[in-house]
Amino acid sequence: ALALDRALIEATPSVLIVDNFEQLVPVGTAALSARLMRHPKLQMIVTSRVPLGMAGEHGMRVGPIPTTAEHGDSPAVQILLSRLYGDATASWRNDRAALDRLARRLEGVPLALELAVARAHLVTPDELVTALTAQVGPAGTELPGHAWLEAALAWSWERTSVTHREALVRWSVIEGPFDFALISAMAGHHGADALAALDGLVASSLVLIEPHAQGNRYRILETVRWFAMARATEAELARARVAFGDAVLAGMPARPGSGRFAPIVPPLADHQRGYLVTLMRRAVEHADLDALRHALAAIASMPLWRSERIAACRRMSRFVSERRS
Repeated sequence: ALALDRALIEATPSVLIVDNFEQLVPVGTAALSARLMRHPKLQMIVTSRVPLGMAGEHGMRVGPIPTTAEHGDSPAVQILLSRLYGDATASWRNDRAALDRLARRLEGVPLALELAVARAHLVTPDELVTALTAQVGPAGTELPGHAWLEAALAWSWERTSVTHREALVRWSVIEGPFDFALISAMAGHHGADALAALDGLVASSLVLIEPHAQGNRYRILETVRWFAMARATEAELARARVAFGDAVLAGMPARPGSGRFAPIVPPLADHQRGYLVTLMRRAVEHADLDALRHALAAIASMPLWRSERIAACRRMSRFVSERRS
């Protein structure tokens, strides 16, 4: 500590970088505050999964690295390429399509990308994607990449209240982006509890915010979903799936009446289509009768003439055909 203080005095102004500080919050923040008091020109860059709660703190939420690009390699693929070295990684450099599949499979999580590159001398990108896909399922006990990922999630999980853990388990059955209306409906008459849980889980970096023109969307990374589901009972997951289906059905636009002045039904938003696809896939792939009931009821609620209803029926038919083959 004294050596650090001497170095800060000699290098004025200076920037102190502290990584993975969440494990020292809130006790460690006192030490950071003391150094800021002793060194007025000192600035700090601190990475943490939770806010520090310090005076003068300016938070910047860092999400996954983008896995798509309009032209050329996505930022996530660029990260993979920048970390490759040696002749043994030639198969990685020469197959950009495989790198793109790997980056998407890892959802752009920086640590997962770094750990994937560490295996470049052992397997090809597609072999790693296949291994990750086979390695983890809804009831999986391992997370893709490395034990460090599970350790980071376990740290957040252990410091999350029981109520928030239950909410995360309930929301883990949602695939893709979702809105607050869905999770509020899943909570029934406990909508305020859903808001409190959302606030806490976002602060713990277990739920991500995706700004949208029509209001925020939220997403739970696949690694976090698997982690939460692995800590739930099958009965808990079954109840969550039913609550999800009920909420999706309740949120479908009301079917218009007949007559000259019947109201126009707005089209489904992208995230609502995602809900419907989740129900249809779950019904077919897992023989989930509750999901089938919800999916058919949602499709039936659409106007006969809507292209969305036709597309939903075709998608369901495709799922059934793929399952048979």
